[in-house]
Amino acid sequence: MAGCSSNLDAYNHQGAEVAQARELFLTTDSIEPDRVRDSIRASWLRSRHWEVAAEGPRLTFVGDLDSENPVSRAAAPIVRQLGDQLVDQPISIILTDAEGVVLARRTGDRALEKHLDAVQLAPGFSYAERLVGTNGIGTALEGRSPAHVFGHEHYASNLENLACAGVPMHHPVTRKIIGVLDLTCWRPDAGPLLMAMARAAAAQIQESLLANEEHRDLALLRGKSSVMAWVGGPKARPVLPVGWFSACGWG
Repeated sequence: MAGCSSNLDAYNHQGAEVAQARELFLTTDSIEPDRVRDSIRASWLRSRHWEVAAEGPRLTFVGDLDSENPVSRAAAPIVRQLGDQLVDQPISIILTDAEGVVLARRTGDRALEKHLDAVQLAPGFSYAERLVGTNGIGTALEGRSPAHVFGHEHYASNLENLACAGVPMHHPVTRKIIGVLDLTCWRPDAGPLLMAMARAAAAQIQESLLANEEHRDLALLRGKSSVMAWVGGPKARPVLPVGWFSACGWG
């Protein structure tokens, strides 16, 4: 299977222990540190603080999204190419904005796609941690770093048969988080390649964003290539824009 190893990683092997730890936390607020990763423990605590429904919340549809926003435009060819490589594989490629709202989703397996619809991991819905609890998208945004969440590590029980790897993406100039690239598959199929693929795709999208920014700046520069602005009528003469000498260090 492309991208998802049939050999479960260490966290999947510990699924029963994690499930017990989650049940204990939900009933007593107690967490045995050796059974749960620190990042998951911190996310569970935040999820409880936000009073996320442990059985799985019902989300509100945000609405139709602008498919021409910079993130979607930069990501479209990368998502399409990766989707072509993973065709017929039970892996979903999910793109979100900085609020965790799903902008696009491409899934190579009908059963997985149907399940993602059922848990509202679909375009127009937000998977922010404050709404859904621990998950690859929202937890990556909260932690501002890549997050992989397997099975019972999810706070909501309706996500426990999934595994996800989310990688935050940053604006190439401001470095602000502008979205997440997430890969989601069935929990038994999850392996270390899931995060590796997510990181690679996120990096490609950021490179595409940078190229788009450079192209935009070049277009602006060409539009202003003539420093001289012609003003007046038949006797027009070139004048330098206000502040030109200061900007060049001559004033």
